[in-house]
Amino acid sequence: MSENGHGRVVCCEPDTVRAEAAAAAVEKAGLGQYAEVRVGGPERLQATVPGPVDLLLLAGPPESFLPLLKLVEPRMLPGAMVVAHGVRDLQSLCAGFLAHVRSSGSGYVSLPLPIDGGVEMAVRAA
Repeated sequence: MSENGHGRVVCCEPDTVRAEAAAAAVEKAGLGQYAEVRVGGPERLQATVPGPVDLLLLAGPPESFLPLLKLVEPRMLPGAMVVAHGVRDLQSLCAGFLAHVRSSGSGYVSLPLPIDGGVEMAVRAA
């Protein structure tokens, strides 16, 4: 982002102590102008994140992946990427999310990656 001159990363962390540690790490790395850590659950905070969105990283409770994606989808650009962590080990908990991004009419092209508990990488085609 620093080389492109624009862009913003927003992290939602429900635990105050972890959020403060993450924010301190962002500042220590000199990335404060590109990243912000918000305290609170992503289901509450995602609606306040401005668009457009070109990358959505999903981690944490897999049953929240589809609802979070649905909150952000209206602000996603064509070509935006969705990366979901831990999908292979917890497929039953994120089955709705996987069905959505893998469906032929969903507007996504999706690829499961066999790394670190399973990662699903989907690109918004439309």
